Amino acid sequence: MNVKQNASRKSRLRWLALAAAGVLVVLLLLVLQDRLRWPAEPSYQGRSLASWMAEPDDPSHVRETAIAAMGTNAVPALIAHLQARDSILGRMAMAAERILPRRLWVLSMQWARPRTAIDRRWQAARALGTLGPAAERAIPALAHSVGDRDPRMVEAAVDALRRIGPTALPTLMAAIKTTNELAYGYVCTALAKLGPAAVPAVGGLVAALPDVPLHRRAHLIQALASMGPSVIPALATLLQSPKLETRETGVAALKSSAARDYSALKEVIALLKNPDPVIRAGAAQVLAGPTVWSRQTVAAIVGTLRDPEESVRLAAVEALASTSDWTDHATNALPALRALAVSDSPKVRASAVATQARIEALSPPAIE
Repeated sequence: MNVKQNASRKSRLRWLALAAAGVLVVLLLLVLQDRLRWPAEPSYQGRSLASWMAEPDDPSHVRETAIAAMGTNAVPALIAHLQARDSILGRMAMAAERILPRRLWVLSMQWARPRTAIDRRWQAARALGTLGPAAERAIPALAHSVGDRDPRMVEAAVDALRRIGPTALPTLMAAIKTTNELAYGYVCTALAKLGPAAVPAVGGLVAALPDVPLHRRAHLIQALASMGPSVIPALATLLQSPKLETRETGVAALKSSAARDYSALKEVIALLKNPDPVIRAGAAQVLAGPTVWSRQTVAAIVGTLRDPEESVRLAAVEALASTSDWTDHATNALPALRALAVSDSPKVRASAVATQARIEALSPPAIE
């Protein structure tokens, strides 16, 4: 009987040893898989790319200097880091949090090194931004990273695309359609920082503007305004739309551009001479209300009071009515308004009389 029990005990121990050995082999294979997934990397001053990527920010920009020195040689490895995902072993360690005792779980986390993938992706995106135009090959990978769930990663990827420059503009334009509000804000900020360098994208951005949800338009309008006077002709096409909302969007975008840049204001004033009366009337609406350059704005509107089209003259009169709240230069329009009040169509006359009375009421009394 004792012989049979000893044999049974030895058999159980043998199977336990085999099971333990199997688990150990599996763990070793998972660790090996994790290590093999790291890309071959260039080095600088005896340190690997990954080591430099993890270097903290420093006023002397040591990290940026090292990555810039590695140049395009670093791009393939950075793309691989940008696509990093936690290993199976790391994911198993994270999933075991509710199963293992706390101390044992902490030890497993330290050994398996999970949750490092997001750091690698973020560091890679920052490094690609440091390389700027030299990282052009990474644009598709960065485009995918714009959809990352981690906000820090999204910001770094969008900023890297901005630093790469004009070749990344199609990717930034496509990202305008993202459903991620945070990513949309980062993209608009990137376009604004690019400024005139983003002008090649103006046509597509303006075409997309009317379809952008209302609560998002202000961000894109500000980005367009940062691109300078070159955006004015494209934005002017929105004034011709049969849809009221699209025309109003065009007016708001043109106002923002004119308020930001005097050169853009001059382009808007030039629209008052456009062959299309619809654009001329829309330009008068753009010049209505508060403006930094009130003297030039009022002078342009006063000139439009003599436009051959009734709709344009009416738009100019209404623009003067709103401008009078913001500048006493509106008094310069009184002679032209008095002329319209007696010699124009009934609609224009009524508006001219009301605007004249409004300006006179807001004007200081004449000194006798």
